[in-house]
Amino acid sequence: MQVQHDPHTLAVRRFLAAMRDEDGRTLMEVLHPEVRWQVAGSSSISGEYVGREAVFGYFARIVDLVGGSFTWEAEDISAGDTEVRLRTTTSASRGGRALCTTETLVFRLEDGRVTECRQESEDQASWDDFWA
Repeated sequence: MQVQHDPHTLAVRRFLAAMRDEDGRTLMEVLHPEVRWQVAGSSSISGEYVGREAVFGYFARIVDLVGGSFTWEAEDISAGDTEVRLRTTTSASRGGRALCTTETLVFRLEDGRVTECRQESEDQASWDDFWA
C-alpha cells in the first residue's frame, strides 16, 4: 500500500483505525456532525445516511448482521485536494455465506473531518446478494 502523510489521508487512516478498534470517541472527532455516507447498490444496507448518528446506525447494522467478521483491509490510498480514494479488500461472513470483495471508498474532507463518503463494491451483485 502506498504511504501518504497529508492531513486528509491521515484523517482517513484515523477513521480506519477507529473502526478497527471500535473507538467511538475518535469516530466522533473524525466524522463531521453532518457527514453524508452513500452506500451503492440495492441491498438492505444500501442508501444514504445523513448525520453522524445515522452513519453510526449504519455501522451498528453491519455489526448486527455479521458480528465481528467485517473487515476493511486497506490496499491503496491516494489523496487529492479535498478527496481521499481508498481501495479495500472487504470481507465478512453471515449465515454460512462469505463475502470477499474489493471496495472503493471516496472520502471528502474539510478541516480534517470526513464530510462525505461514497462506498461501492467492484462486484456490486455479490455485495447486494450478501447483504440481501
